[in-house]
Amino acid sequence: MNATTHALTRFTPLARFTPLALCLALAACGGGSSDGGQLGTIDPIPLPLDEDYAPVAARLAVSYPAVIATAYSDLFDLVGVIEDECDEFLTETSLGNDTYRLEVSNCTVQSSTSSPITTHERMTNLLLTYTDQSPDTRHIDIATFEDDVEDIDGFFRTVTLTRADGTLTATLDGTGSLALANTDAGITRRIDVYDSTNNLVEDQSSLQHFQLQDYDLALDVTPTTSSAAHNGRLTVFVGAIEAYIDIETAATLEQNNGEDCPYAGQLLVTGSNEDEMSILFTGTDVSIMINGNGLGYPATCAEFIEWTAED
Repeated sequence: MNATTHALTRFTPLARFTPLALCLALAACGGGSSDGGQLGTIDPIPLPLDEDYAPVAARLAVSYPAVIATAYSDLFDLVGVIEDECDEFLTETSLGNDTYRLEVSNCTVQSSTSSPITTHERMTNLLLTYTDQSPDTRHIDIATFEDDVEDIDGFFRTVTLTRADGTLTATLDGTGSLALANTDAGITRRIDVYDSTNNLVEDQSSLQHFQLQDYDLALDVTPTTSSAAHNGRLTVFVGAIEAYIDIETAATLEQNNGEDCPYAGQLLVTGSNEDEMSILFTGTDVSIMINGNGLGYPATCAEFIEWTAED
């Protein structure tokens, strides 16, 4: 292994916080159902902003800054874990001009304990390059990110599959804040938990998938508040269909930590047929307009939570 210190592992982990109960349900965040048989079988479509899907679009637009930030923080942490476990299969090369190439080729590692009885197996292929643009900013190009892990702990077996690709420029300042720029990238993470009879434990299994295009994000976190602005195309799975919305932040979302909704901010969401939805937060009031027509409901944060909740 090259002695170069991996720049990604120097990122300080993000502070975690829960917007809209972290998307109210993982299923609404582009995952949740572990039935992946039909996923990705058609090209992504624009999400309709009708009575069925406008609440889904609103939930995604408001909650996804934190979802994306957490997903990339976890991904950067995972790179560090892979480096540790796959050290014998890893090469890291300096390409000059503060640019490095990290490759993990056909890593297969296993470990086990007898008391308690556990087993751990990882299979990984990884190829990425990154450029240190400043102490806090890195441009990252992920060519291959395939990480498969199986853990057996007592009567339960957990299979975790992680895939990522694309390019992004990430800035973390060590306080829990994150900025993404020039992002054309995505992450898919599937977790399946099985019991001792090899039946899927659905309430512990999940699927999260998103793809970002021409996307940027500015998420600032303090001990008491957070602010978020994001722009670009967000693609997720809605059931078995891959669908996208285009998001524009007209006014930064401002939120007190622990509260369910922002107290200020406005997002514009474009769906199918160029339909546009405006989501405006003012204090505890919420105003939703679609193509210039006010919905009347939801009108408060509590109603917004109810409107955007899973059926």
